[in-house]
Amino acid sequence: MIGLIVYDASNALINTRVYAEVGLDPKVAIAAAKTNPHWQATKTRAAASVLAFFDECGLIGWENRWMLRKAGVIA
Repeated sequence: MIGLIVYDASNALINTRVYAEVGLDPKVAIAAAKTNPHWQATKTRAAASVLAFFDECGLIGWENRWMLRKAGVIA
C-alpha cells in the first residue's frame, strides 16, 4: 500500500488544470514536468527521510520498490 499511496500522492502534486488555464497543452506540459530533473530531485529529496524510516521498519519490500521507482521518489 505504501508504494501506491506515494505514487498517487506524487502524481497529485501536478495539477493538470493549471497548464490548460495558462494556455499550454496539458499532455505536453505534464510530460515535461514528469521528466524535469529538478522536479525528480525534489520528489526524491522530499521523500528520502520518511522512506528511510519505513525501510528501517521493514515496510518497504520489493512489492513497494517498483511503485516507488515509478513514482520517481527512489532510483
